[in-house]
Amino acid sequence: MIQNKPDIGQQGRFSAKMNHTEKDELSPELYHFLCNIVGSKDVVKARRNIFKVLDFVKSYDRRFTFISSGSKAEGLDLEGSDYDSMLVYDAFRVYENIPH
Repeated sequence: MIQNKPDIGQQGRFSAKMNHTEKDELSPELYHFLCNIVGSKDVVKARRNIFKVLDFVKSYDRRFTFISSGSKAEGLDLEGSDYDSMLVYDAFRVYENIPH
């Protein structure tokens, strides 16, 4: 259960008509709300680094490169987050566009 959740249903709480002071006061509250859901920037960075190490370890055979992707590899760990992996055989070169 998320605590300290801002009341986004309150009339006028998030409005384009808010003045600069109101937005400045709301910004830290929104930041803390998102940190409770996603994690702080340090937590997200640590998660990304874990997948970078995983890619490095799984790429022990120099003929292949292992690449993690998906929202989990990007540092998110939410319900429904996915994890994808690719194994690239380095003997082949891949070109996006080949001139004719």
